[in-house]
Amino acid sequence: MERTNNKRASIDIDAVFDIETQDWDKFVYGGILYSDGEYRDYSWEEQKEFIDDLLAIDGTVYAHNGGRFDVLYVLDQLVKTNRCEKATIIATGSRIAMAEIGKTKIADSCALVPLSLEKAAKIGGVDKLETNLDCECGKSCGGYCAIRVGMGGSRLVALRRYLKGDCEATLKYLKAISLFAEDNDLDLKLTIGASAWSNLSRTLNIKQATWKNDEHLYKRARAGYYGGRVQVFNPNSLFGYRADINSAYPAALQQISVPYGNPKGYGSSELTENQWNDNRPGVYEATVNVPRDLFVPPLPVKLRDGRIAYPVGTLRGSWTKLELENAIAHGCEIVDFRSCVVWPRLVSLRDWVDKIWGLRFAAGKSTALGTWVKFYANSLTGKFAQRPEKTCWRLGEPKTLRGWELVYPAFDVWKKDVSFHAKNSHVQFAAYLTASARISLYKQLSKVGKQAVYCDTDSCYAETNDFANLGKELGQWDLEGEYHDFCALAPKFYRFINPATGKRVVRSKGMPEIDFELFDAFRNGETISQERGVRQFKSGLMAGELFGRKHLTRSNKQDGVRFGDRILANDGLTYPCDIVRLQKWTTPGTKEHPTIREPLAYATKSAN
Repeated sequence: MERTNNKRASIDIDAVFDIETQDWDKFVYGGILYSDGEYRDYSWEEQKEFIDDLLAIDGTVYAHNGGRFDVLYVLDQLVKTNRCEKATIIATGSRIAMAEIGKTKIADSCALVPLSLEKAAKIGGVDKLETNLDCECGKSCGGYCAIRVGMGGSRLVALRRYLKGDCEATLKYLKAISLFAEDNDLDLKLTIGASAWSNLSRTLNIKQATWKNDEHLYKRARAGYYGGRVQVFNPNSLFGYRADINSAYPAALQQISVPYGNPKGYGSSELTENQWNDNRPGVYEATVNVPRDLFVPPLPVKLRDGRIAYPVGTLRGSWTKLELENAIAHGCEIVDFRSCVVWPRLVSLRDWVDKIWGLRFAAGKSTALGTWVKFYANSLTGKFAQRPEKTCWRLGEPKTLRGWELVYPAFDVWKKDVSFHAKNSHVQFAAYLTASARISLYKQLSKVGKQAVYCDTDSCYAETNDFANLGKELGQWDLEGEYHDFCALAPKFYRFINPATGKRVVRSKGMPEIDFELFDAFRNGETISQERGVRQFKSGLMAGELFGRKHLTRSNKQDGVRFGDRILANDGLTYPCDIVRLQKWTTPGTKEHPTIREPLAYATKSAN
């Protein structure tokens, strides 16, 4: 599937395929489009022929979003028909990135091009077709509810046209991306993150990470890596402004240097302090006093339940030198050092970002291709933080059973847990880059003070438009517009009205397709059920069906007091918690729960 030489990595595209279903999990029609333009479609009565022809392809076949849908159907058919093929499955999170079945490699194109088909099709110069089927369910589904086994006449003609159009759109955008990569010396691999790492390491000669001889050192370095910052400061705000940073992680890649070379660890307070005073870049374990009069504390910590919080009080943890210096600049005090992992020098990745960002501007920031280039740069930070722990999956008994476990006998699914550090696991790069993004956000939050409403790493909502560093350049903040009637139930779960367009916007992590009315119903205590899509690979195995309709039911468990790591006060704002109490609240089995409290005295004194 991938071809790697001394110059760059590229991909093979031998065919694409797609399926259309009734109620998500009943095959109605399938189509295969070969790279030479040959096309064939298959009715519900020709499923065996469809699978036979698919698995006769000696090469790589792509399906748009296949790792969450089409590939699951293929694996389900292998199980149901007792096929002799053995499948090796590469899963990345909930997505199957690739299933290798005999000589056929079935890959998910969204792992490389993480765009909707409607957007991705524009990269190939076409528009995604409409179904031209009448909606019968009254839910504005686009006509998908009309897809039925046994359908005929004009409806079947429309469906076959739609199916072929999706196959053509997928093949065209993959070929266009491949040609764009060839023309601009970009690497392409199975996933967009692997592609970006391959390109960076090759063009800047970044060597592979060297953790294999000291796992303990790696864990100490990883302790300084945290993700983005997502917090609710005002759960209900009638009016305000929205600002977004122009590409937080690529901006960090451009603006800071990252630790590089062979790491070295120090385990005593004195030696660690010496490294700090010598300005050695790295991750430092320390005890830090965070003043209790900060409305927005600067340092993240990992709680006992694994979540990230930003508390006040005396904290003990590991942070990059970058983030500790920012904390000191905003009133925090280092009590003592405990240990550190440091690197001999810093290296700049700016040349790579400048090249990628030049390609984005040439393509057009708002175009589909420009968006893909942006994602190419964004994906790199997560790739640096790739964990060494991996699970290998196998459908059918492996040739050697050493280390493999039969975990789902009904499906003949085997699992093997492995641990190894990939070449790209420069976790200190990820630690510095995410720290830089959080610092940029922290400066914005400090600027707006108690008028802050919500933040999510690269965005800030506030009841003031007095934002810092406004502009259109990489790393500056762009004033996107106003909002009305903002309401948040939890981090990453909120809604508002865009007064410029009248659009009702909902963000609801874990509950796709929720609209404004459903959000309010959920807030008011109603249980929400959604059945769009099919269960993903692991959840399907646990449910006893590889290709079964998803049944998602959620109820509002928020108490209206605790918003992530912050607690609501009587003035309607949330406030940070003391680390001791916060750890107690997040300890499993505790009976103490947070309650609404009076605003602390410091809150009226500090704009910070």
